[in-house]
Amino acid sequence: MGGTDQTGDGRRIKRITWWSSSWLPQVLKAIFWAVLTATVLCLVLRNRGFPDEVVVFVPLAVGLAVYIWFWVANRGKRPAFAVGGYKLDDAVPSVELREFSESEYQLFGREFKHEKNFHAPRVDFLGYSWNLLLGTVSGRIYKIHPYMLFSTKGYAGIAATATFQYCTEQLGRPSSHTSGESWWWWTKDGNVILQGGETAEGFSVGLFLTSDAVNRFERLPKAKNS
Repeated sequence: MGGTDQTGDGRRIKRITWWSSSWLPQVLKAIFWAVLTATVLCLVLRNRGFPDEVVVFVPLAVGLAVYIWFWVANRGKRPAFAVGGYKLDDAVPSVELREFSESEYQLFGREFKHEKNFHAPRVDFLGYSWNLLLGTVSGRIYKIHPYMLFSTKGYAGIAATATFQYCTEQLGRPSSHTSGESWWWWTKDGNVILQGGETAEGFSVGLFLTSDAVNRFERLPKAKNS
């Protein structure tokens, strides 16, 4: 459906989008932790009988240090990029999606309440055609998993190199590199993982984009072993 969304839900989504992309939440978080740290330290020092000068100035100095550390640690992070028009935390698009079958859910599992996972149409990205899986909770995308399979390691290596270069251009240097072909980037809205390897179907190159909204989702109870 076209046109501008004038409903209450549409306005609320716009407010949420502005809030998540603004610098204000990061400042408020930094202030909160700085004030909390300074208050707790002040109470501890006062209860232990330290002079008033120490009770006042030490918590202020530590609180300021916490604020600076929190702000610097989060300032350089960039949001995850879109893949084929799909972006983390967006509403599930009105395109033809095929939900996982029961056997696929049993194989891959479901972590969260109200989770639905889908096969999306193939997308063009970085000059390649990618298979695409979407993880959603309550109608919003929390995971984007584009992947490709190659018959030879050489072609997979070329694609992985191009993908790594793109991630570095968009997100900066990797935050970590695990053993094998796996690189992590912590982003403003979650994380991005580039992973390669050999499977029974060929040589794979895959991206995993995950929203930090997973920290707020209600997890399903783990199935007990029978």
